[in-house]
Amino acid sequence: MIHDAQHGRIVSYDILKEDERKNIYVQATALCNKTGMLQAIVVTYRDAPFIDMRLTSSMASMASEFTFILSSEGEITYVSPSAQHVLKCAEEVCNHELFSFVHHDDIPLLMEKLHTIYATKEKETTVECRWRTHKGHFIWIDMHAQPLLNEKNEIEHVIVVAKDITKWKCCEEELIKLKHFDSLTNIPNRFYFETYVQHMIQKMRPFALCYIDFDKIKWINDHFSYQAGDFFFTRGGSSHSATFATRRLFCSYRWR
Repeated sequence: MIHDAQHGRIVSYDILKEDERKNIYVQATALCNKTGMLQAIVVTYRDAPFIDMRLTSSMASMASEFTFILSSEGEITYVSPSAQHVLKCAEEVCNHELFSFVHHDDIPLLMEKLHTIYATKEKETTVECRWRTHKGHFIWIDMHAQPLLNEKNEIEHVIVVAKDITKWKCCEEELIKLKHFDSLTNIPNRFYFETYVQHMIQKMRPFALCYIDFDKIKWINDHFSYQAGDFFFTRGGSSHSATFATRRLFCSYRWR
């Protein structure tokens, strides 16, 4: 097993536990440093057969999750094959610092999380950050990190399971937008306005309120259709927003 793992092959073995008389399936993956020297072997045990490796490569291309391993210095020493599908640059990731791929705004939080792991050896931590792909754009990654300790209770590696959550983040941003902005006029809505006013009151900041009322909206809807009423709201909202919103908050507070 060690020989196969040293030569870069992920292999499976059937081991018979005599006391239980059942097969135990083992999969070994070699972890090497920059010079190619073997540092460790990650061994996974299962009570069911591993999927055929030919199928594993096909499944990896469809996965949104991948695994990578950090050294005690925070350097990426191993990346799973599925990272090729998620990041499109699995080979370029190895032997580089994790922070070189993370958005600069997310580095402080990530440093804090990893520092906590290395300093306290806590069991696990989770963090979301933006990861730069080989094309230069960023995707959102949810990372679940867990330290791997040696017999001296020292951290040798940190195993990180990462998942692409970009689509989920986009949906989350869209939901936040729907919550705070009027879907018709695309300007701040009643909820945004009330939250903002409550914040100003709590901070005891002085402010003035100007109320603009559009009359006969029901008459416009009844005589010219609701599409005409929507057009009126859209044009009126955009006109007033352009006038007031540069230095003031302009919100839509409408009833139908």
